[in-house]
Amino acid sequence: MSTEIVLVDYLIEDLDQIEMALQDAGATVIVSSDADDIAEARGVVLAGHAMFEDAIEQIRSMSLDVCLQTYIAADRPLLAIGTGMQMLFSVGREVEPGKIGDHVVDGLKIRPGSTPPLPEEDWLGKVYELPHEGFARVDYDDRCPTPLLEGIPDGESYYYSHSFAVPTGPWVQAWSNYSTIFPAVVDFGRTTYGVQFHPELSGEAGIRLLKRFVQIVEQSPAGEKLVFPQGPPKPL
Repeated sequence: MSTEIVLVDYLIEDLDQIEMALQDAGATVIVSSDADDIAEARGVVLAGHAMFEDAIEQIRSMSLDVCLQTYIAADRPLLAIGTGMQMLFSVGREVEPGKIGDHVVDGLKIRPGSTPPLPEEDWLGKVYELPHEGFARVDYDDRCPTPLLEGIPDGESYYYSHSFAVPTGPWVQAWSNYSTIFPAVVDFGRTTYGVQFHPELSGEAGIRLLKRFVQIVEQSPAGEKLVFPQGPPKPL
């Protein structure tokens, strides 16, 4: 019997590819924006390509922010992908077209920090196009072993599509390099994981990583159905 995983649908993303990749990894996928489905989920995937502000505002408008915060606080397995990983932090920083400076948007506040844009030049002055689109190598930080990368070869290449990165901190498990070195994988130590790359676009390497998340879900206790609070969530 395959493992049921809820793929959060906040209605602005095309989730077909990540749904199929999770199925290839051995999961039974429920694509849903229903709070009851998240409350009963063995595992949750929060994926995104959209701009931070568009994604988080849509999530809040559907009250999914409270669901996700409560789910994470209950130590249930969650994998956040792309913009999904960025939304786990306190704020997103986006530069509005035609304006100078940062436009700051509140995130889910699971961990402190903001999501800075990748630099357009490296330290030698070489110019890079943004967004960063394409494959890049992921190198592990041996100081920070994470269950998500168990059995996954170091130095694999995965597909990226992003202009922003998450902040560095003790949660970073692996790194990639484009115009600068940036976090590729995070582990919050409470069965909450994030990847900046897109496993569903990364071929066999991506499927292997999703299989590892499915294994983590299988090994986690089912737990009782969660009850989501009404109104603003309490700080974690």
